[in-house]
This record gives sequence, structure tokens and C-alpha cells, in this order.
Amino acid sequence: NAVNLSTYGVDQTIGNWNRGPTWLKTNGAQNNDGTLIADGENEYSEFLIAFINGMQSHYGINITAISPSNEPDYEVTYESMNTTPSELSSIISNLDNRLDLENLNDVQIISPETFRVTSDNATKSTTNYINTMFENSSVVDATDVVATHTYQNPITPSNWSSLSIAALGKPVWVTEAGNLHSPNMDMEDASYHIDRIMDGFNFGGLTAYMFHLFYEQHMYQSEVNTGQNYGSSALVLWDSNMDIILPKRYFVLKHFANLVKTGYQRIHLNN
Repeated sequence: NAVNLSTYGVDQTIGNWNRGPTWLKTNGAQNNDGTLIADGENEYSEFLIAFINGMQSHYGINITAISPSNEPDYEVTYESMNTTPSELSSIISNLDNRLDLENLNDVQIISPETFRVTSDNATKSTTNYINTMFENSSVVDATDVVATHTYQNPITPSNWSSLSIAALGKPVWVTEAGNLHSPNMDMEDASYHIDRIMDGFNFGGLTAYMFHLFYEQHMYQSEVNTGQNYGSSALVLWDSNMDIILPKRYFVLKHFANLVKTGYQRIHLNN
């Protein structure tokens, strides 16, 4: 329905996997971290290939990119899998070979989709993951896009520059970005996104930027119990009265979407 209703079409359809099937995980559970079982790469690739083929055969949707991990550097209670950089490297190499065997070379591999751009912890952040993963030349060849999330706060221009250097010329995408559970819908909240978009494109070599989420109910503090989350992070909101709200962050994305189109080139000016 989204494809059919789109005025300008959909350029990318990305399959992102928080985890492998439970029987392929070390903890045998959907959530609470764990990682891929030893020598489970072949079966995980089988799982991902089945998704790509199934989306085409059942729905006529061509998957243009596949991501085998979601925030592997961040421990969560929801569906997850905490693969180390070396484990993720093995998964990517195996998946790349399987895509070749299935004549699906046009499907891009994006990785690692970590929680933050940089970190002092060597086992966390997109920059540290990529620095380790790209020690293996086959992983460099297999990875088409370096993807990151931007929940780190703050993110400085030097953080973005570090990621751009680590990416070795690969396209850099932000695949999740949000001011989670923000109680505000004003320009203070919008500036959070403006900083990330501007600095990412100016210093991080970004070529794509995605928000999280599109639609969400805004919960006011008075509507939740003590200690529960309230606020929102989406572009289009509704409240408990079913009133539609367009927060200032909506206009931020609308502004950049109007300025940046497929095929546009950025002009660099040295002054």
C-alpha cells in the first residue's frame, strides 16, 4: 500500500533483522541479547534469503538492501542479538557468498546498525565495529553501506568525521534517528534533529537519513503512571483525543526532503 500510494515511488526497501530464529541463538530466546550459535552462519543466511525471495514471490516487493543486525552493541529486553564485530564479520561474509549463489548480487548489505556513532568502548559504536570489521578485506568488499543509529548524545563533528574515515569511502546511512520519548514538540526538540542532520551531512559523509518513527501516539506525563515512559519521537502524532499533531521535527524532515532528492549532487565550496 505504501508503494502504491507513494507520489514519487520508493527507492529503497530494506530488510532489517533484530535477531536470528530462536534456535539459532545462544540463549534460545527472542530477546535479552544472546548471539548466533557456533557455525550458525549458513542457516542464518538461509533465513535471510528466504525473506528476500518471499517478499518478492508473495508481495512483489524487491528488497534492495538487507541488514543482519540491529544495535548489536546495545543490550535490550526486546528482540535482539548481540554479535561482536568479529561475529558480525563472519555473518556478513557468509551472507555475501549466499547472495552471489542465489543471483541476488543487486541486494546490498548494510551494517552494522549500531546504537551510537562513536564510543570509547572498543566493543561498541559503529566506528569501532567498522574499524574492526574492515580489518578483513572480504568484509570490506561485502559491505555496501555503513549504517549507524544516532541515539548517542551529544554527537560532535569529530565523531562524524571519525565514522567517515572508518567507512573507507563507503556510503554512510543513518537508519534510525530519534529523540526518544521527547516530551516536547517545539523547536528545542527540532534542533536535536537539525544538529544531527547538518553535522552528519557536513562531516560524516551521509547519503541517507531516516527518522524513527513515522507515526506514534504522544503520551503526556499526566497520562502515565510514575516511572513510565511518556512523550514521543515520531513525525506525525495523535493524542488520546485522536487529535493529529505535527511537531516541529516533522517540518525539519519535510524541509530536508524537499531539498535533497535522488540523483542530487552536493556541491563543495572551499573558501
